[in-house]
Amino acid sequence: MESKRSILKINSTVNKDLKGGKFFLLLISFILFFGTFLSCKNKKHVKFTAVKEYVFKTDFTYNRSKVIYSKELKKEIIYFADIITKKKISFFNFNGLKLYETPLNHIYNCGQEIGSFEVLNKDSIVVLSLYSDIVFLLNKNGVCKKTIYLDSLICDVHKNSNEYYNINYIGNNRFLFAASWLGSDTIKIPQNTFQYYEYFFRNLTIRPKLVSLDIFNPDKTNFNWGFDSAYFKISKDNKLNLFFENNKYEITDKNIFFYSWYSNKIYKLNRGTQKLEKEIIIQQAGEEIGVKPKHISKENQNYIFDSINIGLQTEASITKVVFDKYRNLFYVIIAHKHDIKFKGKDRLYTIIVYDKDFEKIDEITLDKEKYSSSILYVCKQGILIQTKSKKIEDHDKPKFQLFKVDY
Repeated sequence: MESKRSILKINSTVNKDLKGGKFFLLLISFILFFGTFLSCKNKKHVKFTAVKEYVFKTDFTYNRSKVIYSKELKKEIIYFADIITKKKISFFNFNGLKLYETPLNHIYNCGQEIGSFEVLNKDSIVVLSLYSDIVFLLNKNGVCKKTIYLDSLICDVHKNSNEYYNINYIGNNRFLFAASWLGSDTIKIPQNTFQYYEYFFRNLTIRPKLVSLDIFNPDKTNFNWGFDSAYFKISKDNKLNLFFENNKYEITDKNIFFYSWYSNKIYKLNRGTQKLEKEIIIQQAGEEIGVKPKHISKENQNYIFDSINIGLQTEASITKVVFDKYRNLFYVIIAHKHDIKFKGKDRLYTIIVYDKDFEKIDEITLDKEKYSSSILYVCKQGILIQTKSKKIEDHDKPKFQLFKVDY
């Protein structure tokens, strides 16, 4: 009798343990399910919805374009420029109506070519000549109102040893330029020799890449060099590396976001000082981002440039960073790896969307046969992405698809 009671007691205990275990498992399952539900609920996604297509009859194949805000018209407009053949800028509203044109012949009549320009307003266009330090201020009719020589304003150890490009207005009469170090006037080394490459690229690696200054008030100029040793930060080695690119950056109210084909990082700089504040790593599933720098030596100096071009055409890289001030988003455009066998074929691009703090939200890949995802502009209504056309007659009629952005 006593043994039966013991057995019953043991069975009762086991049943209680089993019931308790089931309850514990149910509780854990509920917590995991609820946590997953909340995670999915709180996870943001971005949706691009095609709304309308705009056509702009430029009468030329453009090589510069941008959406700007017109203070005179109190609305956004878009310009297209041909700085090589037609030598003019055409301004349009979003209905495709051409508003006015500004000729750029003065620059070429002065024996210069155009590197970049910034439209301040309808009657003020600041043009930086190519591979030089000369800046022209043009009115809407293309008449030069002022000529400025940057080297005369920048009086420090870098004077007369830089070329400037990528002019951007950053407020308070100050302009930001990318600077490419050319060398010292006091050191003469024959070009196209290994000694020249070694001297040039080692110094280029450690020199500042950005300079800001007030070009309209030379007596008050407070020029500021920034982002020292940019390419050393990118390569992080002491090898003799070659970097060929026009430095690119996106400017916000407080910061400059510098990016390079050769890096998987975006470099967040202070807008006022151009000093580095943070390095932001950009990741793309299954791909290593950043074109590998090519090392130059005496053995490969004659054919290394071909190797660089192949790398730019085939390796994944950050091609553009765009800030959307209306929605507080960043669009980071990634060019995917591309087989050299398919040279000339459409390359795949992905738009990675981040919030204002560079927390990743989503990835968008558009039809590569239909859209040029690397040509993207922000406007109040959404984003504009160029539509591809294989028709020869469309070369002077660029089309842009307006996407509404929801997230």
